[in-house]
Amino acid sequence: MSERKRRIITPDESTCDWILTTTFADWLRQRSPGMFWICGKPGSGKSTMMKFISQNADVRDCLPPRLGGWLLLDFFFDFRQTNEIGNSAEGLMRSLLHQLLEGLPELQSELFADLRSQVEFPHLVQSDLRHLFKQVLQVVSSNILVLVDGIDEFPGNLRRLMELLMVLERFSNL
Repeated sequence: MSERKRRIITPDESTCDWILTTTFADWLRQRSPGMFWICGKPGSGKSTMMKFISQNADVRDCLPPRLGGWLLLDFFFDFRQTNEIGNSAEGLMRSLLHQLLEGLPELQSELFADLRSQVEFPHLVQSDLRHLFKQVLQVVSSNILVLVDGIDEFPGNLRRLMELLMVLERFSNL
């Protein structure tokens, strides 16, 4: 779990349940590829809502049953980490890839055997991470729901970040 996610206060019981009666829940039930953007004023509770969504079993129950099941990945940008990898596109890719491989350990040996011959994992650059992430998505049979919080807190080039998210969106299981 990211440091930012850990610092977000867990909402009181049933505080965020209302999200399960909105168009967001309908979107989850249909779960055709695409993005659902939750926006609001600073301090209005978006991050608290994202933490709720990422941890609540009722949210997972809204997802349609699919062969391979569902993996839920999340990332929380944090304006407090302006110069750290945890608040960068590279940090996003590393975190999502880590969560994917943690959720699907059977992929680790296959992918890393290939990768070890090319480069050491801690030294992967963003293009390597993007390539590896695409490789993983091509062989994963699970469906994946990705939650990204704090896009407005991303200190880098927002256009490039959105391009990255759009690339990921093109995969049918995402």
